[in-house]
Amino acid sequence: MALIREIREGLCSKVAAFDPNRIMVTASVCEKGDSKMRETLPRILRQAEGFGLRCDVLMGINCGMQLPHTEREIEKLGAELQSGFTAENAVDDTGHHRVFEDIFSPRQLLIDDVRNDAHRVFCLRQYPHPNARGKNRMLKVVNDFAMESILSGRWTHVPAHTLEIDDDSRFYDGLSTDVNGLKMLFGEMEKSAVSAIGARWRTVCYSEEDFDDGPVSGPDFTIPVDDSYKYLDTSQTEWMRFMPGGGTLGKTDILTACRWPIGHRYPASRSDDVQRTIYVAHSGEPWKIADYSFVLNESRNSDEQLLRWLRGTFGLRRIIGTQYFRPLFVRSSLPLSMEDVPERLYSLMSHACFTADSSLQNGRVDW
Repeated sequence: MALIREIREGLCSKVAAFDPNRIMVTASVCEKGDSKMRETLPRILRQAEGFGLRCDVLMGINCGMQLPHTEREIEKLGAELQSGFTAENAVDDTGHHRVFEDIFSPRQLLIDDVRNDAHRVFCLRQYPHPNARGKNRMLKVVNDFAMESILSGRWTHVPAHTLEIDDDSRFYDGLSTDVNGLKMLFGEMEKSAVSAIGARWRTVCYSEEDFDDGPVSGPDFTIPVDDSYKYLDTSQTEWMRFMPGGGTLGKTDILTACRWPIGHRYPASRSDDVQRTIYVAHSGEPWKIADYSFVLNESRNSDEQLLRWLRGTFGLRRIIGTQYFRPLFVRSSLPLSMEDVPERLYSLMSHACFTADSSLQNGRVDW
C-alpha cells in the first residue's frame, strides 16, 4: 500500500487543481467490442453532457482490432479523436511491456491542455502480439498513458474523476435504460462523500442486430439469464462487495494509483475489479457499492465465464493473502441458504476453490 500512496502523491504533486468539469473515462476493448462500444460510448458522452461534464476518453484497443463503427459514432458527436499505436517492439517475449519511452510513437500523443469544450477520445492501439492479449495488459497501457501525461506536466486540466467502463457498460436505475444513470452514480458518490463508488451489477443477455451500417449489440431483457448469474448479482451487495471493472467511479488520483500494481505485477489476473477494490479499501479512502445506481453486465450464460471469474477471485486470495479480502465481506457465509444456491454454481464454486487451494463447506468459504 506504500507504493500506491507514493504514486498518488507523485500525481497530486504535478496537478495544481483537478478539473471538476471533466471526467476521464477508461476502457479496454477486446474482440467483437465494436458492436457494443458504438452504442455504449456515445451514450456515456451524452449522459455526461446532461449534467455539464466533458469527457477525456482513453480507449485501449487490444491486439490490432479495428473499431470503425465506434469511431464514426464518436465523430458524429463532434468529439476530438486522436489515435496512437504502441511500438511494435513494445512487448517482449514474456508479454511484459517495456518502459514507457518504447511504447508510444510519436510521443506527441501525450495529452496536452484542453483546446476547446469538446469531448476528447484517445484511441490507444496495440500492435498484435500473442503475448499482449488480455484486458489487464491493455489497461496497463491506458493507465501508463494517463500517468505519463500527468507526470510530464503537459496535461494541466486533469479530470477530477475517473470512470471505468467496459464495452457493455450501460448505467441506469434498475428499471429503465433511458434515465441518466451516470448522473445518478455521481449523485450517490457526492451524497455519500466517498472517494470511489461501484455501480450495482445487473447481469443481462445482449443480442446483435444487423443494420445497413453494421451490427449493433444491446441488452435484451427478453432473454432469460441463468440463475447462477442472478445469484452472483445478489452476492455483490450481500456477501463480498466489489466495485465492477465496468462500472466504477472515483477520484482520478486514487483509481490511477490503484490500477498501477495490477497491470505491472499481475497482468494475467482475471479479477482486476476485486483486486482494485482491495487496494482502494486498504488505502484508507472511503468507498461503497451504490444503493440505486446500476450498470449492465453482459451474460453469456456459460460455465466458462463463471469459472474464469471464480478462479480469478479465489486465486487472488491465494496470491495476496486472506487478510486483504476482509474489508470486502458483508458476512463470511453466502447470502442465502445453500438450498437456494443453484446446483451448477455450487459445483463451479467448489471446483474454483479446489483449483485455487481454498475450500467451500456448508456455504462458508475458508478465508
